[in-house]
Amino acid sequence: RRPFIYVDFACGTWGGRPYADGLEGNANMFANMASHSVEVTEAEQPVQVLRYDLVADRMGPGTYRGGAPYRREYRFLEHEAVLQVRADRMAFQPYGLSGGGPGEPAANYLNGEAVPSKITRNIQEGDVFLHELAGGGGWGDPLAREPAAVVQDVLNELLSPERAERDYGVVLGSDGRAADEAATARLRASMRARQADSRAAE
Repeated sequence: RRPFIYVDFACGTWGGRPYADGLEGNANMFANMASHSVEVTEAEQPVQVLRYDLVADRMGPGTYRGGAPYRREYRFLEHEAVLQVRADRMAFQPYGLSGGGPGEPAANYLNGEAVPSKITRNIQEGDVFLHELAGGGGWGDPLAREPAAVVQDVLNELLSPERAERDYGVVLGSDGRAADEAATARLRASMRARQADSRAAE
């Protein structure tokens, strides 16, 4: 067997900005590092990439939402190896700014079992490791986000209709392709009233 070292530097997500949504699937902005091509990885390493996609419902809500995180799932194909993981943002969510909500935390799974952010484990042929990045935090009041932008995220399968209502107060119409303007206005008014009551109670 030929010894190998495979290092994957996962970054991929920014928080929302005062003028735009957070970026997703991008390389690290501080260093010349990015997650590897699936084709190159499988050609050169004893690893099969089972999944590499964006994850829905993990972005921090805001007038400008956080970037959608991605996940990568690997199956190990050699006899044995050592898996070392150094992940962040599992205990502390990426925070939002100016009224924006936090992104969902990162997650690690080894053969379907949740594992901590920092591990060193012996693995065997057929073992599967899944890493989900944390979602970017949002910027600004989510109830000020344009309903059309929320609907577009639903159509792009980045946001579920349930989270559209819960996080943004946007109710989809019967065809699921546009917001129900009247229902959205009523829900947002109700959510703003609850927010005002909560602030008054504090």
